[in-house]
Amino acid sequence: MRRVLITMSLLLSGFLQANIINLECTYYKSYNWNKSETRKPPSDSLSLRLDKSKKEIEYKGILFPYTQNRNLVTWDVFYPRKELDAKMHLAQKIELNIVTGLLEQNFKTLKVNESIQELLGHDSPMKNLEAADLIKKLKDINSYELGITHSANCSTDR
Repeated sequence: MRRVLITMSLLLSGFLQANIINLECTYYKSYNWNKSETRKPPSDSLSLRLDKSKKEIEYKGILFPYTQNRNLVTWDVFYPRKELDAKMHLAQKIELNIVTGLLEQNFKTLKVNESIQELLGHDSPMKNLEAADLIKKLKDINSYELGITHSANCSTDR
């Protein structure tokens, strides 16, 4: 209990004082929503760098804009497919509670019946509209289905 309080106070003091916060996260749980089962969490750790002045977070070496609603910092990660014939697309919604240090990585998938290439291969205005709709869906995290959630505890790396 004392460690939790110390971690929370470090997070709070770090977030209240600094514009740039470095965090180290350790996974403790993983859940597969499709199979309704708990899985072994990843054994590696995760480093994050949050820049409050720019509202950006560095995740796996890449900067992402984030939104903040009270204590919850959220950002989306899309994995663009180079193949236009892909019928499955991947994304993540990541949430970090800056008071408790709890991080949740929600891995999501979007499965489609026809790829962008197939839709554009038709000489039909209707199929072109469907391709445009698909491109909009690819950019909307809420179009994706939840697959796996990894949970981690994060603390400042002081």
